[in-house]
Amino acid sequence: MSTLVADARGGIAPAAEAKARRFFDRYARAREIAARRRVVAYLAAQTDERLAGLGFGAAEIGALRRGELKLPAR
Repeated sequence: MSTLVADARGGIAPAAEAKARRFFDRYARAREIAARRRVVAYLAAQTDERLAGLGFGAAEIGALRRGELKLPAR
């Protein structure tokens, strides 16, 4: 169990704040990676015609089928 350390002004100490920020950043990144995996899995389940209708080109569909499709970052 962790405890936050308060400084004299009643705020969170810089070290504890930095630790909380790093934890949140890692948590958010892990959630983003999991979401991207779910999106790729959903896209992989679609037909080539459906993907083309969604705007994917032949090269992107091929990359998806080979497991090489990379979703754009943010």
